[in-house]
Amino acid sequence: RGAPEFPNVSTTMDDFDVVPTVPLVVGGADCEGLRHEHDIPDAGWGRDVRFPGWLDQADLPAIYSASELYLYPSNQEAFPIPLTEAMACGTPIVTSRVNGLAEIAGPAALLVNPKDPDEIAGAVRHILGDPSVRARLVEAGIERSRIFSWDACARRTLEILTEVGAGAGTRAAAPGRSASPSPNSATNPPPVCEKFF
Repeated sequence: RGAPEFPNVSTTMDDFDVVPTVPLVVGGADCEGLRHEHDIPDAGWGRDVRFPGWLDQADLPAIYSASELYLYPSNQEAFPIPLTEAMACGTPIVTSRVNGLAEIAGPAALLVNPKDPDEIAGAVRHILGDPSVRARLVEAGIERSRIFSWDACARRTLEILTEVGAGAGTRAAAPGRSASPSPNSATNPPPVCEKFF
């Protein structure tokens, strides 16, 4: 992926220049080019910005779990899967209060103005410096992730399809006759993956 697909890299780099206390890992295909595009120095604070390249899906649980926090100050995503993944792994989140991200993250994140490096830096410091805040976000994230699991999604989808199917069957049935259930109705639910990864 090129730079435009990385969420709000410019502001993130401005933020990290202010809070160089932990390594910043920016993953994704061709991400190393961001070092040059955003003038990240090789020395000083720039040494703590890491670009490992593409991160395999199988490695994400370990990466999230080993992280002090997940920084996602995006300007654009409406439903970013990475937020739900981070919550499921018990990783505290800093994300934007725009474009529905606040609704997804709920109490599992500190919300910031994605265009304000100082506010982002303050949120990062808050999590890194206050164990009680971190613990609260971890607990809230794990709890909130349950409503976004594939199992919960499949159950809700099945409920909706069953309701729609029941309504359509009632309308289609002849007077005095009940509609026959579909062989793929609620009595035969599809297999459900109960994991995020």
